[in-house]
Amino acid sequence: MNKIIKPINTEKATKIEEVKRRAYEIKREEKTRKILEKKPIEKLNNRYVFKVTSDANKIEIKNEIEKIYDVKVIKVNTLITTKKIKSRYTKRGQITGVKPSYKKAYVTLAEGYKIDIYNN
Repeated sequence: MNKIIKPINTEKATKIEEVKRRAYEIKREEKTRKILEKKPIEKLNNRYVFKVTSDANKIEIKNEIEKIYDVKVIKVNTLITTKKIKSRYTKRGQITGVKPSYKKAYVTLAEGYKIDIYNN
């Protein structure tokens, strides 16, 4: 089974949803020409990001997360990152390489559940 490779714990991974939601609210308010009121941004403490195998589907990811971490999963969103070509210049000329693509899963947990990534 083993579809989960590793958890990804970065600020970008955990805060990206908050930024998108806030940007959408600003655009929507500007279109309707209403006065923009500051709305509280939800804290996404119950959302985690995992690197998974490319053949894993949402149901398999949900079942495995619930089994490994003993939590209740509400929603799973997946995306496949594109491969990136990296190049740099050295004394011997230009070196090019490719960072491979991989699949990420954004897992939303029910309220009251947490995953302690550092101790598991």
